[in-house]
Amino acid sequence: QLFRRPIHWGICGAGKISTDFAIGLFQNGSCVHAVASRGGSGAQEFVQKFAACGQNIGHSFNSYEEMFADPDLDMVYVGTVHPTHHQVALAAIRAGKHVLVEKPLCTTLAETRDLVAEARKVGVFLMEALWTRCFPVTLRVREILASNRLGPVRAVSADFGFYLPFDASHRLHSKEMGGGAMLNLGFYPVQWAVFAFGGQMPNHIVAAGRLSPSGVDLQGGATLIWDNKDHTGDSKVGTSFGVASLTFGFSCNTGETAEIICEKGSLCVETPAHAPTKLKVVDRTADPFARPGSGCCEEEVVEFPLEELPYHTWAHPRPGLSYPHGEGMMYEARHVEECLSKGLLESPWYPLDETLVVAQIMDDCLHQINRPSPANLADRCQGLVLLGVPDKTHSWAND
Repeated sequence: QLFRRPIHWGICGAGKISTDFAIGLFQNGSCVHAVASRGGSGAQEFVQKFAACGQNIGHSFNSYEEMFADPDLDMVYVGTVHPTHHQVALAAIRAGKHVLVEKPLCTTLAETRDLVAEARKVGVFLMEALWTRCFPVTLRVREILASNRLGPVRAVSADFGFYLPFDASHRLHSKEMGGGAMLNLGFYPVQWAVFAFGGQMPNHIVAAGRLSPSGVDLQGGATLIWDNKDHTGDSKVGTSFGVASLTFGFSCNTGETAEIICEKGSLCVETPAHAPTKLKVVDRTADPFARPGSGCCEEEVVEFPLEELPYHTWAHPRPGLSYPHGEGMMYEARHVEECLSKGLLESPWYPLDETLVVAQIMDDCLHQINRPSPANLADRCQGLVLLGVPDKTHSWAND
């Protein structure tokens, strides 16, 4: 379907993340046709807070199903709590609507596969709302990697963590609410690694972590290995292979950067890497063998300040941003509309096959973190042992 009029958006959920996304839509000049929430006055209050600064939402609904039945609705944004993503998005897809679902797309690998299969069957656009991929900094990283200017990728180091005191009632510490460090924070380092290594599934995954009293993963780390063999054992030619080291958790504040290290240089996405505005490029092509600190390299810093976006010119009272760099959701809204205007059913910046790779990695990591038995640790370490890394299985199991 090619649109001959502005795309009419409908927003599911009237909470914090939906507020930031609506800000992104209005900055982009998009048509926010409707908002829906389950009962109460949430949708009406959502409309009113945007109307106060001159941004108009056409309709409010007290159920998602009622909004999906609107024939003028084209595109649905799902900003509800994680465990409801599958149910809400599936209903929208079956109503024939295009769908953008907040990350994680679903809380389980099985649900993720089901949603992707249903969207492809029905023939509608579906994207996991990985806004990171739409920031100008990420596009610059993509451009540099594609040019092979710094050579193939050999390593990735990425982290995302903040200190969150334990509270069993908090969403992030609740299994029932889709809590846990991997689903909420580890998703970002994982996607950076997959992005750097061309969207491919790693050959080996080793993960470990700590669980909270409520049973969710509190803190974790993962090593992902892409070797120069495909999954059938055949050699891969002309592709990157290397190692990614990832950390995530609620135990402490980390630097929240992502560094992609190539044979002839590196790309450091500076904090906050999940919503990046600054990139440092280190080019060692003049002398790839020079050691760090020798001065034999060129450095370039690229910045895309968000203060230049339209939100900062809006009249007061305007809705406050719920998350750091939330106004950057404009880039994601723009990208989705560009995809629809071209008749695409997937984002070329984050295709559904890559969504499935990220979901598979997270599922594997969570399985290992939740079952830290000596036998499982031995299985996980096999890839490392094959690469010549000493087997620490016994000491890990006894820690």
